[in-house]
Amino acid sequence: RYRGITVGKVQSIELDAKDVRHILIRISVNEAVPVTRGTIAKIGFQGITGIAHILLEETGRDKTPLESDDGELPRIA
Repeated sequence: RYRGITVGKVQSIELDAKDVRHILIRISVNEAVPVTRGTIAKIGFQGITGIAHILLEETGRDKTPLESDDGELPRIA
């Protein structure tokens, strides 16, 4: 979700092979959504049932579009 609107889907959830303390959640996001280096991700919960979703929030700190530096998929903190 971005500003309360559904903008994508969770593709997979796995442990980071480089650091198992981290969980990697691969998401697909509508290309019209402005994902930048200032975008952060949080886990949000909906309603009484507590259905989880990923919240993308823009901090405004860095408006540079998010791209990969090392040829891998880009990561949102």
